[in-house]
Amino acid sequence: MVETIKSEVAQRDWALREWATLRRLKLEELLAKNADGDDFLDRLRDRTLEGEQLTDRRPDAEMETLMTLYFPELRDEVKDYSRCFSQQVLIGREATFAIMQSIKAVPFDRAKHQAIQDKYINDLKPLWDETSTANKQLKAAAARLVQGIMGIA
Repeated sequence: MVETIKSEVAQRDWALREWATLRRLKLEELLAKNADGDDFLDRLRDRTLEGEQLTDRRPDAEMETLMTLYFPELRDEVKDYSRCFSQQVLIGREATFAIMQSIKAVPFDRAKHQAIQDKYINDLKPLWDETSTANKQLKAAAARLVQGIMGIA
């Protein structure tokens, strides 16, 4: 009986250690996807200003999947980042279309083209601060979480 209890406790301890290791690795993956999101937004801005569409895969969906499977305690932070991310993508898509139309216009109107680009940048400015804040909050929450996962908090 004692050996059975020892075996069950050892199995439970092993499972908890494995779960902690998996969560730590997945948390690193979630933060890597967050960095990929920032890179995506940089590429989106560059492409939009050129009137080109960005067809890369969006990393925010993968962040949400990782959050759902492994980190429900980061729900608010991931959702805030995803909201900011999605708003920037939407503004980028709308601006891309307008910029593409201005490039194709005959005759080309440089002032109108510049005005569209300027409006796009001005529409993004408030979101940059929101996105930066969402990033900081996500990283701070992730740092607290990894301490809890590793049992040092």
